[in-house]
Amino acid sequence: SLLEYSLPAGRAHHYYEARFTPFDEDNVLVVVRDVTDRNRSMQSLKALMNASEDISLLLDRQGVIMSINQRAADISGMTPEDMEGTLYWDHLPPEKARPRKEWLELILKSGEHTRFVEMSDGRVFEAFCNPVPDPGGEVHFVAIFVRDITDQLAADQELIESETRYRRLFEENPVP
Repeated sequence: SLLEYSLPAGRAHHYYEARFTPFDEDNVLVVVRDVTDRNRSMQSLKALMNASEDISLLLDRQGVIMSINQRAADISGMTPEDMEGTLYWDHLPPEKARPRKEWLELILKSGEHTRFVEMSDGRVFEAFCNPVPDPGGEVHFVAIFVRDITDQLAADQELIESETRYRRLFEENPVP
């Protein structure tokens, strides 16, 4: 079994992970690791992901959710902690899961940053999928950021129509 705990260390806390394994009838082997740096990195990642209005998640090569922000979890009606460690596809209807699996495979094969646009429930979403390579260049994760661009597209279209109207007024104006 696993136990995570923290202990005060001056003005900060250090985080530890203890694993317990039966050794024989009367003894237990306990291995304790200092996971302070890992926990601080995860806290920083969470803070960064939750600072954005965008949907943000980090998937491994199989589609397991390694990290997900609150906005993305809210859509599923779950907490980020409940979703992390589960397959992303399990939270989607099959017709939405299939293309996303294809996106992941494409990004893992190409190693290229990729942009997708998708309509869902009358809204338009833009997804930026970024491969996350290790120091050797092998991609182990994909960071995904999704933004609802429906209102932006409507405003762009309104601007184009307005420019067209005013251009026509100017061109048709009889006064030189």
